[in-house]
Amino acid sequence: MNGNQNSKLKKFIFGILILILVIFLCLFIFPEVVGTWGINKTVGWAWDFTNIVWWLGILTPILGLILLFILVRKLIKYFRR
Repeated sequence: MNGNQNSKLKKFIFGILILILVIFLCLFIFPEVVGTWGINKTVGWAWDFTNIVWWLGILTPILGLILLFILVRKLIKYFRR
């Protein structure tokens, strides 16, 4: 096998492993977690959603700033040439 075929094989195996992980999560992990929230329980399930929204609200602007800084840095490098 040459280097190109070896690289493609590694990417293919990595893709298959990711697919197996996603299938495992969908079939076993997600139903178990969502089942713990339940619809016949008290309002305690709202904490899960509040927690997710809280962290997404914090992480999204941080990620936006990081991407903005990267873009500005690349633009500065581009215009210096």
